[in-house]
Amino acid sequence: MLLLNEALLYAVLSSGTLLAQLPGNRQQAMEYSGEGKLEAVQGQVLKVTLDGKPWLVKVGPATKLTITGTAEVEFLRPGLIVMVVGEFEHRTGKATAPIAEISIITPDPVTNPPGITQEGADAFNDKPRDNAPTGKYKVVGQLSSIKGKNIQIGKMKAELADDVKIPVAVTDPRFMSIGDSLTIKGWYYREGELAAQSIEAEMAAPLKPPSDKSKGAKSAGKRGSVRDAQDLREKRRDLNRKGTGKDDDVFDPDADSATEKSAPAAKKPVKNP
Repeated sequence: MLLLNEALLYAVLSSGTLLAQLPGNRQQAMEYSGEGKLEAVQGQVLKVTLDGKPWLVKVGPATKLTITGTAEVEFLRPGLIVMVVGEFEHRTGKATAPIAEISIITPDPVTNPPGITQEGADAFNDKPRDNAPTGKYKVVGQLSSIKGKNIQIGKMKAELADDVKIPVAVTDPRFMSIGDSLTIKGWYYREGELAAQSIEAEMAAPLKPPSDKSKGAKSAGKRGSVRDAQDLREKRRDLNRKGTGKDDDVFDPDADSATEKSAPAAKKPVKNP
């Protein structure tokens, strides 16, 4: 993903204009809503074109963010939070039929609480299991294993159908990519700088596994290999020992990113006047 100009971001964020646009200051702010495309992202700031005009959009803790789309089956990997609904054997925890749909989600304590819920049961007051050998359950949890079509979520095991569907409904901005369609509502003092109240993002394309070029970089739900991470950290330590760089001058494989990033060129720190 293309990154915003660092000097521009520094000027915007250090001015406090975006950060000041919080609910308590709305008496002086203008309300705005628009639709457009995501062009770039740097941390919690998005560069977007809304209704034909460029905007820098600040995503804050109170921003309601929803991201929807689909994923290819190859994108599934251990660590993703998923949800499946199916008929499972009580004794073994195995699904009695291939799973037709597995969703990548952000858990919700009300609608999709983590855990295993029997169909028709209250998630907060689960009904006792009957004596039937199987039951229909909703399983929400971390994908712990995937081998071919066989998956495991905790103690529950299942096989994916050949034509399995994988909808995505998450709130993690790391799943966003350039070209995603955005509907944004928020507040601003100066046109072109918006504090987002809500963002609805629709993925431009299904999620795919990282390409070979992105190995060593963190993508949504995946990190580079341990060896790649160790090599990058060692290079950063070497630069620090020589006094030719700082932590921020070298790509950090653990840094959050919506898509793959390349190592930024070393720059002199910007000093406040």
